[in-house]
Amino acid sequence: MKKLLKILIPSLLSSQLLIGLPKTFQEITYGQAIPINQECILATDIGGTNSNFGIFTVYDGIPNMVLSIHIKSKKVENLANTLNEILDYLKTTYGITIKNASISCAGLISANRETCYNTNVSININEIIEKTGLAYAVLSNDFEIIGFGIDLIDQKNIVQIKNGKKIKKATRLILGAGTGFGKCTLIWNNTLNRYISVPSEFGHSDFSPQSQIEYALTEFIKKREHRTHSVRWQDVLSGSGISRMYEFFCQKNNETCPNLSPAEIFKNKHISKTCMDTYQLFTKLYAKCAKDLALDTIATGGIYIAGGIAAKNIDMFALPLFVDTFTTSYFHSKLLQNIPIYIITDYKISLYGAAAFMLLEQAH
Repeated sequence: MKKLLKILIPSLLSSQLLIGLPKTFQEITYGQAIPINQECILATDIGGTNSNFGIFTVYDGIPNMVLSIHIKSKKVENLANTLNEILDYLKTTYGITIKNASISCAGLISANRETCYNTNVSININEIIEKTGLAYAVLSNDFEIIGFGIDLIDQKNIVQIKNGKKIKKATRLILGAGTGFGKCTLIWNNTLNRYISVPSEFGHSDFSPQSQIEYALTEFIKKREHRTHSVRWQDVLSGSGISRMYEFFCQKNNETCPNLSPAEIFKNKHISKTCMDTYQLFTKLYAKCAKDLALDTIATGGIYIAGGIAAKNIDMFALPLFVDTFTTSYFHSKLLQNIPIYIITDYKISLYGAAAFMLLEQAH
């Protein structure tokens, strides 16, 4: 397969409810004609909250998304059935046939890449192939495949929020908070002449409080949720983590607080002390986590932050609170000061990455 090149994602053209599929499905088409009576590939991202399906044409080894289909993950009770609905719709409506698919999952992938279990659905790749009639399908972790999409999306959707000295072919770090917390490491392989993406389940590792307020938050979560196990990083760095911090500060500040969503909590940070306290602690913990992972991986190739929380709160990462926390280190402040940080604002990067990953797997 020819080397994957940088391309621009087509601009959004239209969004509509699918005819012939449940109204819970949404279709988005992009700035080009949808191919008729053509074979395409399917890239799937099964997240904790949303599941996304991208239909791609491939020219000279380069995937190009022509339309996508979206559904809430809680509606995907059986992935094979959902895929069959989508495949039937594509065939009936456009004459598009799908023989090859890439499926990424927000969960732990087995060593043989046959199974994955996430919040809503368990996935067995052999069962998927058998029940859908696909000729080939590959399974991957949702953050693992983000690394394969970095050079395929419009680079204006990768926003640099901290300057640094990016070293060519050096290790890159990808992390991000959303429904949970994800992380992967990109390591350059000279033989393959490309990056290799190393998945991780870091979000499930133990949160490490370092101050009285962080210890108090940890004890609050344990008591509130009757925890018999430790508090994890994704218990604080996630959408639900924002809600936990908010409830913690409501209690600490002796306030009777309204029930707010994570987005509303951040939106009201200049109105409510409790919302501001939540925003600031979340920012500091995000920076601490990024610092620890940067030192763990020596990410001198740059840090890329993905996930909806980052994309919707870019200003958070330019705050002195974030930058100062990230660069403060007993021994390696200079190293951290030299690492550039980027925010990925294009949600389609996962689908592009999944498509690219499948093409690379087939080629090898």
